[in-house]
Amino acid sequence: MGRLEKHTLLWMVGLLCLLSSGLLAAELEVTARRLNLRSGPGTRYRILGQVRRGDRFPILASRRGWYQIRLPDGRKAWVIGSLVRRL
Repeated sequence: MGRLEKHTLLWMVGLLCLLSSGLLAAELEVTARRLNLRSGPGTRYRILGQVRRGDRFPILASRRGWYQIRLPDGRKAWVIGSLVRRL
């Protein structure tokens, strides 16, 4: 395999990784009228704010029935899984 072919192959693999990461990003939608945003995955963690039914957020992680989400301003927060649905 020539140098140009390797370069092209690496470029294509990198592009595919970038595209697929955006396409495969999981999201959730809030189903409760209002839902507390928490600083950690549990009710003992500090409340950071609230979101409303129909709001959608990308999922960053999950732990023990809780989802970590990214807010529009870039901050991270946790929400209880029983009051949202995965899209």
